[in-house]
Amino acid sequence: MGGDIDMTRELRAKPDWLKPLFPWEQHALMVNGQTMAYIDEGEPSGRPVLLPWADGDPITREGESVLRGIFSNCAPPLTIPGAGHFIQEDAGEEVAEHIRNWMALTLGK
Repeated sequence: MGGDIDMTRELRAKPDWLKPLFPWEQHALMVNGQTMAYIDEGEPSGRPVLLPWADGDPITREGESVLRGIFSNCAPPLTIPGAGHFIQEDAGEEVAEHIRNWMALTLGK
């Protein structure tokens, strides 16, 4: 399943009280002309990011490279075999174990 994936930068209206907390712009992740998600740009981009990816998810399959282009501090690729779009339901324990291990390595504990 291929699709036209486009990342566009757009400013989203935020309530005034949120602006000091989240002063960055957002990217809109567009697939086939539809907005699928908004991804913050700015402060969070340098923080460590783990992107567990399901090898059987046709909806988000091509988005990993886009996200890796936004976040500069991504962990090595993590593909969960046999999981689909609802990765937490298909392989919840496996994903949780990867998260625990990654956090221990990232936090140095």
